[in-house]
Amino acid sequence: MAVSFLVPYMHKLPTGGNIYNRRIIEYLTEQSDLDVKIVKQKSGGSIAYGPESGASRNSLNVVDSLLMKEGDSLKLARRKNDYSKWILMVHYLHLLDPSRAGSRQAKREETFLPIFDGFVVTSRYSRRRLEGAGIPEEKIAVIQPGLESRYRNSVESRAKTGRCRLLTVSNILPGKGLVELVGILEGMTRVPWRWDHVGDASLYPEYGKSFYRRLQTSSVREHIRLHGSLPPGRLLERYDRSHLFVVPSTFESCSMATMEAMARGLPVIAFRVGGLPEVGDGAARLISAGDLSAFSHAVCELIKNEDARRSLSRKGLNASKDFPSWRETGEKFVEFISTFQ
Repeated sequence: MAVSFLVPYMHKLPTGGNIYNRRIIEYLTEQSDLDVKIVKQKSGGSIAYGPESGASRNSLNVVDSLLMKEGDSLKLARRKNDYSKWILMVHYLHLLDPSRAGSRQAKREETFLPIFDGFVVTSRYSRRRLEGAGIPEEKIAVIQPGLESRYRNSVESRAKTGRCRLLTVSNILPGKGLVELVGILEGMTRVPWRWDHVGDASLYPEYGKSFYRRLQTSSVREHIRLHGSLPPGRLLERYDRSHLFVVPSTFESCSMATMEAMARGLPVIAFRVGGLPEVGDGAARLISAGDLSAFSHAVCELIKNEDARRSLSRKGLNASKDFPSWRETGEKFVEFISTFQ
């Protein structure tokens, strides 16, 4: 069977969805006899699909959910290639996000869901949201991201420093709660901390510029370090040099970075949103969505209380032992798509 992956033009950038896609493609290429092709979206936004793109007729087409922005092009491609099966790889959709569920974009996405014969999601939460949009449960496969083996051996103890090192790993995007976290940190002048942020700003340049401007005028800017995107080895070192992993996102369908942090024995605090409870419920400090005051109080408490951080660390590390490997994730993906042969 030929499998064509339709991916966005920025599929090489370090986003969770892109990494997931690449690992699945890598597994299919190396561990299966499937004929795998990548069909890349043009930089102008259109989707090149057809013989000239390298896509195979009668193939299984796996579409990244970012391409739902080009729903009309997808509908046309499906009409031209209706003898193939179509799978949506759901990383983010507006209709999954409660803060965006009633938006024009979310309603538009719902109109394009019938294009697809099946759906791959990364959490049970996302499956429930799709079911609420009318998709039958049997068409949806929950396949959690894998965890790289390099993250599975946590450090035995963390360096003692005068300041508690907070770490956030996320691209600089709206919805990641980064501006809100700066505001929280500005009110925490009586406890010693340093905040390190790892992530790329190129996906949403205008927002990145506004975030940088916010930092430049902040009273705590000297305690904040932006590291940009880091390769896996240096990211691992950053996890191990930190004392508390902070996830201020207003929504996450899943969170690969949270899985990595837990596996390194790093205590986690986050909002109870999306698929995060499936990763860290009972093993992370999860705060009610949108409660900035409670989030601030919890961060301050964990900065001051090393025993509480150590307890969360143990819980997260134990929970991470059940996270799948990328091989297991790939196997589940192959098992699902084999039903469409």
